[in-house]
Amino acid sequence: MLQINQTYNVSTAPRLVELDGLRGVAVGMVLIWHFVGAPLTSRDNFLFKAIHDVTILGRTGVDLFFVLSGFLIIGIILDRQQPAFRFLRHFYLRRVLRIVPSYLALVFLFWSAVYAGASNAVFNADTPLWRHLTFTQNIWMATHEQWGPGGISVTWSVAIEEQFYRKRQAETVQRA
Repeated sequence: MLQINQTYNVSTAPRLVELDGLRGVAVGMVLIWHFVGAPLTSRDNFLFKAIHDVTILGRTGVDLFFVLSGFLIIGIILDRQQPAFRFLRHFYLRRVLRIVPSYLALVFLFWSAVYAGASNAVFNADTPLWRHLTFTQNIWMATHEQWGPGGISVTWSVAIEEQFYRKRQAETVQRA
C-alpha cells in the first residue's frame, strides 16, 4: 500500500475549522452567482437586475478561495518536517491524486462530446486540447480575451492552482 505521509502526517497538524467555514462561504458565493445571478444578465426586470447586481459579488468567492488555499498550502510547506526534496515529492503526489483524476475526467467527457460532433457555446474546440492537458488554458483565455466553451471554461481556476503549485512551492521550500 502506498504511504504518502510517513514522517509528516497532515492529519495530525492542527486544523483551523474556521477556515473550513470560510471555504464553504466562498463556494456558496460562487454557486449563488453561477446559478442565480449569472442567468439573469439579459433580463430587463428591475428585480432581476437588482439580484444580478448583488449576486455578482459572488465571483469574489473565487478570490477568497485562492487566498485561503494559498494560506493553507504555504502553512503546510513551512511546517514541514522532511527534507525539501522528499517533502515536495509527497506534496505533489498528494495534489496530483486529489485533483488530476476528476479534472481529466471532465476534460475527457468534454472532448468526447466535441469529437462526437457537438458544436455550440457549451461544447466546441475553441480552446485547444493541449492547453487543457498542460493546465495553460487560462493563458489562452487571457490572450484571446474570452472564456472559451462554457462546458470547460471553469477549469481556468484549476490551471491557476496548478501553476501556483509548480512555481510557488519550490520557491517557498528553498527559502524555508
